[in-house]
Amino acid sequence: MDNENDQPMPADLLKTKPRWQSGPTFFDGLSEGEKKRRLGYVPGLGEFTLDQREEISKANLKFKANQDGVASHAPWVDWRNINGRCFISPVKNQGSCGSCVAFGIALTIDATVRITIDTAIGDPGSNVVADISEAQLFFCSGDPTESCDIGLSLGYALQYCQQSGVAPEAWFPYVPVDQQCNVLPNWQNVRTTASSTVLHNVDDMKAWLSTTGPLITLFTVYTDFDNYTGGVYEHHSGASRGGHCVSVIGFDDHQQAWLCRNSWGTVWGIAGDFWIGYGQCGIDAAMTGITG
Repeated sequence: MDNENDQPMPADLLKTKPRWQSGPTFFDGLSEGEKKRRLGYVPGLGEFTLDQREEISKANLKFKANQDGVASHAPWVDWRNINGRCFISPVKNQGSCGSCVAFGIALTIDATVRITIDTAIGDPGSNVVADISEAQLFFCSGDPTESCDIGLSLGYALQYCQQSGVAPEAWFPYVPVDQQCNVLPNWQNVRTTASSTVLHNVDDMKAWLSTTGPLITLFTVYTDFDNYTGGVYEHHSGASRGGHCVSVIGFDDHQQAWLCRNSWGTVWGIAGDFWIGYGQCGIDAAMTGITG
C-alpha cells in the first residue's frame, strides 16, 4: 500500500504510478489446469457475465469521478481491526478445487453473524460462532455443473443458504477433491440460514461495509494476478483465466481500493488478503450482502 504520507494522491498519479508489487508465488509451480482450479465462479442464470461486470465497473468509476456531494459512508473501514477487534475468520485455502464461491459466501456469513451479535474473534464466548461448512455449500448446493474442474454459480449457493441452511464446518470438513454431499446426521439442528441482497451502487457498498459487514463479490482474474505480493492491484497484462469469488472486508478512499480476503492460503498476497483498485476487473459491478 502507498502510505508514505497522509495527503491524498492526485488522480492522475493514481492512474500512472505502479501501485502493486509482483513477485514469486506458489502459482509459479502450478500447471495451467491447477491455476484455473484456484478460481471457480461460473456466472449463472440472471447473473452478469464477466465482460458485463467489467464494463459496468468501468462505467461506475467514470460516473463517480464526475459527481460531487457528501459521501454517505466512512472514508475507510477494515473489519480485521475495529478498535482492536477482528470479526474476520482466518484465511483458508480452497486448494486445487474451483470452490471459491463457497469460501467467499462462508466467510461473509461468518463475519456478518459475528458483527450482528458483537462477538469478535477472541472475545469471551466467541466460540459460539462456528465457521460454516464450505464443503456443504459447494458439494450440496444442487448446481448441476458443480465440480472442482468447473466451479459453482453464486445464485445456486445463495439459494441453498436461504432454503436449506449450512452446518458448522465440523459437520462436513472441506477436502479439495470432488465428493458426494455427506453432512453428519442431525445437522439441521445447528444450521445457519442466510438470505441476501444485491447492491449495485458503489456508495451503497461502502455504506454497507461501514455499518453492516463484509460483502461477497466476483471479478475476472487475469494471469498477472498470480504474482501479486502487495499494494493495490490493477490489471496491466495477461489474459483472462476466469471468474473468482472473494469477500470484501473493507475499503480505503485514500487508496481508492477495496480490501478483500482470498481463499488461497496465507502464503499468497498480503498474508492471504489483497487490495484491488476501484473499477478494476468487474470487482464492484455488484456486491452481495447477507441480510439474516
